[in-house]
Amino acid sequence: MEKRRYYLLLTIAVAAAVFTVNIATPLGFVDWIGYLFCLLLAYQWLSKRGIAIVTVSCSLLVVLDFFLSPVSMLHVDIDMANRVIGVVVLSVSSYLLIKRRNAEKERERIIGELREALDKVKSLSGMLPICASCKKIRDDRGYWEDVAAYITRHSEALFSHGLCPDCAKKAFEEFERFKKEGGLT
Repeated sequence: MEKRRYYLLLTIAVAAAVFTVNIATPLGFVDWIGYLFCLLLAYQWLSKRGIAIVTVSCSLLVVLDFFLSPVSMLHVDIDMANRVIGVVVLSVSSYLLIKRRNAEKERERIIGELREALDKVKSLSGMLPICASCKKIRDDRGYWEDVAAYITRHSEALFSHGLCPDCAKKAFEEFERFKKEGGLT
């Protein structure tokens, strides 16, 4: 928090310096560009609220500068137009910087979610030694275990057991044969 306060004070000091220079400059020709630097400082170090406060403050300084600067009566319209352009540019810049800040926060949130999801992912890779007959898998320690147990232990997958149509047909045929042979009464 202390660092933010330092940069807020730095931004205020820069705005005060720009204001002081602008008062001495007639016609307000691009005097407000110095305030854009203040806005960029605010974007770099302050929150969205801080950016908005700096924008409003700099816009008020641009308007106040209009009343305090030496102006010849021949160029009041040019001076006023330059100040209006300055306030509009500051406001649009502030809006775009806040939108960018929101997009950056959203990007950071999504990256965090993706990293969290990636941490949860377990994957199987490489060659798995599997028995051609019973379909058990040999683990790293040389023990043979059931495919479902191995995959469940090494991934986030869970198994529910059922029969595919071919195996169901084969089991039903074996059951009918067993029943005919008198194995089931």
